[in-house]
Amino acid sequence: MEPRAREVVDIAARMLSGEIELIEGCRLINDLRWDLDADGHSRHFDEFVAFEQQAFSFPSREARKLWNAEYLAELDREAEALLAERGPRLRKACEELIRSYSPTKGG
Repeated sequence: MEPRAREVVDIAARMLSGEIELIEGCRLINDLRWDLDADGHSRHFDEFVAFEQQAFSFPSREARKLWNAEYLAELDREAEALLAERGPRLRKACEELIRSYSPTKGG
């Protein structure tokens, strides 16, 4: 398995285990997807792209340090609602990504 594919599989697995937050993991996968899907047409990344478009306004963990706490609380409520709605589809997309980019047994 090529290094970028291994990295994407690792991130997806860590998202499923809860080691990486879904929003953060989605951003990481989208940053790496161009290395695996140069033309941007792979269906494997559709859910990650769609999710990140909806989560775009949520600050990263690092950026949160610079934001107003009251506004962060409002954004956190929005993020929780988005995760409640889209989280199951994103988890399924993680599972599909792992299956698609993991090495086949016996190969």
